[in-house]
Amino acid sequence: MPINAPAGRASYCLGMTDKRKRTGDKDFGLRLRRCREALELTQEQLAGRSGVAQNTISGYETGSVMPESKDLRRLARAVGAKIELLLEGVPGMPNEVEKFLLALPKRTWRKIIKMSPQELEQAGREIAALIEAKPTKRPAGKPRPR
Repeated sequence: MPINAPAGRASYCLGMTDKRKRTGDKDFGLRLRRCREALELTQEQLAGRSGVAQNTISGYETGSVMPESKDLRRLARAVGAKIELLLEGVPGMPNEVEKFLLALPKRTWRKIIKMSPQELEQAGREIAALIEAKPTKRPAGKPRPR
């Protein structure tokens, strides 16, 4: 199964053994953690589901190392997410939108991990538009909506 990783990250997933080239990516680790937490799994439970050791999952989540392709496939399958979501988030998504998505609660991540790449891209565009939109002024004397 080919992995469509950006050129800078492709080497992480090709089974390279040089640790210097496989140093981690904190965003990957945070996306993996959000997916795991959305399913209300501990690292140990994810290890049981995926066949990847718990201490290895911990290293991935802290960003100290990136997974090889076989672990990446196992983890993606275990959390029900697309490999691309774990590796890249949404391609072309501005950094502030990615940070916004990573801060969303577990119940929202349950939906995010099931989205297609096209749905993720559309959601990213909509969030970016909301972030860029200037706040509108309320007429004087009108209460704030709740």
